[in-house]
Amino acid sequence: MFRFVFAAIFFTLALGGRPPPLKECRSTVGHVVNATVTGCQFRNEKYILTDRANAGIKIYFVANKQVLNFKAVAKVNIGGVLVPYPIPNSDGCSNLKCPLQKGGPYFYQYTLALPKDLRLPKIQINVHMELQDQNNDAIACVIIPVQIH
Repeated sequence: MFRFVFAAIFFTLALGGRPPPLKECRSTVGHVVNATVTGCQFRNEKYILTDRANAGIKIYFVANKQVLNFKAVAKVNIGGVLVPYPIPNSDGCSNLKCPLQKGGPYFYQYTLALPKDLRLPKIQINVHMELQDQNNDAIACVIIPVQIH
């Protein structure tokens, strides 16, 4: 189950056409300037996640204070419950030089190549992609509507 959830998080990330901006969720230590999904099509208000896709996300964000280190965290809304799922290589400081100073914007990017033999159930989910500081406070957070195909 968690394997499909993890796959959904990143297959969800795609830019087919001109989708509307991703909805921002609660961030206490910063905010999103812009966020886009790559590797998937956007259709009927959802990012279409299929097997054999490389899905990713690009987040431009501003920090409201100095951030010593940060990590990427994915949470999937299943039946109204946010279920966290760890991301491989979630250390944000491997992507950006830490500490981050107040201001920005900073650019975070993550792409995941899913196994070709992975089979996913056909469901609709919302993925919360969050960048958390050393205190687990949200620097940036976006909600990604996904349709697994």
